[in-house]
Amino acid sequence: MTSGERRTGRFLASLLGAALVASLLAVATPAGPAKAVGETLVTPAATRVVPNTSGAALSDDFNIAGYQSGDTLLTNVSLSGPSGTSFSIPTTTGLTLGFGYSTWTGRTDLSFTGNQANTNAALDSMTVSTGATSGTAILTVSTTLSTANTYYYSTTGHFYQAVSSSGITWTNANTAATGASYKGRPGYLVTITSPEEQNFLNNNVSGNNIWIGLTDSACEGTWKWQGGPEAGQTAFQATNNTGCTNTTSAYSSAGTTNVYANWCTNEPNNADSNNAGEDVAVTKWSGGTCWNDLANANSTNVSGYVIEYGDSQAFTDFLSSNMTIAVSTTPGTIASVTSDLLNGTYGRGQNIDIKVNFTDPVNVTGSPTLTLDATGNDN
Repeated sequence: MTSGERRTGRFLASLLGAALVASLLAVATPAGPAKAVGETLVTPAATRVVPNTSGAALSDDFNIAGYQSGDTLLTNVSLSGPSGTSFSIPTTTGLTLGFGYSTWTGRTDLSFTGNQANTNAALDSMTVSTGATSGTAILTVSTTLSTANTYYYSTTGHFYQAVSSSGITWTNANTAATGASYKGRPGYLVTITSPEEQNFLNNNVSGNNIWIGLTDSACEGTWKWQGGPEAGQTAFQATNNTGCTNTTSAYSSAGTTNVYANWCTNEPNNADSNNAGEDVAVTKWSGGTCWNDLANANSTNVSGYVIEYGDSQAFTDFLSSNMTIAVSTTPGTIASVTSDLLNGTYGRGQNIDIKVNFTDPVNVTGSPTLTLDATGNDN
């Protein structure tokens, strides 16, 4: 083939060690960072881990950049996927576990605080363990500047701010919550819509008798959430009090739960006759983890309230990124091969960038061989 001659070619890629070097681009379900100005969170390439693996190092790492050395970051790591899949963080120097967490190993969810350098060292050290079940796991890292007594729950994607205010009434707590904002989103008294969310609050918020955004003040026995995305939704309907006819007398705790409720035994019962009944509610009642209805004026033993932030709009100054992990014994196969130049437009001695798309994530551990099939027609 002369120097001026051009030929249509077909590249066949074979992998050594089932991998590609960085000069090729392995593509499998990319997910970009939530923010691209100032601070950044780099998304690692997708990877594959064989089932029944313990402590597998990730082939690529999350990396946070742009924060000041003195900044304290709140970082959450969560993992969803096949049964038995978990992550561990061996390097924890300079980091503090979030309230309610006791270990860095065998986790599906974890929050911690620390500066950027120590946080990146922790993320670099992260390992994944798998069970016998194959499937797709999603590893999510979220980070932002830390605020005291404020926690992020990856399942809801919301922030929760614990406010200590001994003896505050529900009305005043609700006014304070709805007047607050955090990272560009308005606040509201916390709504608890699952046992997992309740457990998150139990593990992260200290104190007892904490006001939540639940009330039946508009219609006795019909307990509705006051704010947030669930505003107006009925959480619980008392059996013996329908039609908004009873406002002062005690009643049986029997009723129907819609979605989720976590009443203590024999609650709610509207039993405070001194205050015309009980129309608002607390969680973590009397040192436990359940709800109780109280009168707004009966706040002597209340320790505070929780403000929840989160709706359909994105937070400002908040970074989040996902990594896809294929839990599988089957290596990815080549789905397609493309280049930055069209067939017939490249010449002898010319460098060509090749992009190889795989059906599943592959690890970059070896060197590929690319062979030019020169049997095509001349152009």
